[in-house]
Amino acid sequence: MAKVMIVDDSMADLKYAESILTAASHRVMLCPSSEGIEQQVISSKPDVILLDIVMPGRSGYEILRSLRRTEGAKDIPVVVISSKGQPTDIEWGKRQGAAEYLVKPYRVRGTGLTMSNSPTVSRVCLFRLANHIFALDIRFVREVVEVGSVSPIPLAPAEVLGLFSVRGGILPLVSLAAVLGLADGAGSSRAVVVRHGERQVALAVTEVLGLETLEVLPLTNSSVSLGVPGEYLSGQVIWRSEPVPALAVPVILQVLAARVHSVDQRRAEGNQHQPALG
Repeated sequence: MAKVMIVDDSMADLKYAESILTAASHRVMLCPSSEGIEQQVISSKPDVILLDIVMPGRSGYEILRSLRRTEGAKDIPVVVISSKGQPTDIEWGKRQGAAEYLVKPYRVRGTGLTMSNSPTVSRVCLFRLANHIFALDIRFVREVVEVGSVSPIPLAPAEVLGLFSVRGGILPLVSLAAVLGLADGAGSSRAVVVRHGERQVALAVTEVLGLETLEVLPLTNSSVSLGVPGEYLSGQVIWRSEPVPALAVPVILQVLAARVHSVDQRRAEGNQHQPALG
């Protein structure tokens, strides 16, 4: 994979670019300052440079013109990344020597350095589970409800807290923290009702943060650093310049169904070995 140098004074933009490039298996160098950038390029020899335009000190165009005159750096392709997207801006950037001009926001397609200004977006429900924030694809979300009186289920899996009434119906309330292996999900007062196919449950959460239309990206190492099994995650979204893990609802419901079935089997086997009364 490519070795990519990113020159940008915005830490949020640096972290965004790093997250999508490392997810595509590229090696990334972050440069928050333009000072001495020519020497850094010569010594590190990146395959490509992503260069912001509006920065304190020298502008990206000044750096670009300097790189084009510098031995050991002049042949390295430079991709200009800017919030300025008028046709005249793009034409000017390419005249200065840019190999490509991208308008923020942008994304990486696949594992190659094919970049695009057409991000994949999705409508998601954001929620907090203790100190962690997660996202759910809105296609699986039915509603958000307050958790009222819960009736325990004898011999139910540890993840199932009990049954409670929702709009006249009865749904199982599931400890999402227990499913994900998080130890700090107690005290949930709200639940997100999710459905996939015929399976429908209420997931206990700490706080619902709202609905957002956000860019969807592949998983990175930081996404699974919480200790959440990777199979429970479908990707990540960028919210307030930070990556947020997106949960794979079909997988979670399938796992829950398998655990309930396992408990039912053990219960049936136990009944078969009960001695007859009388």
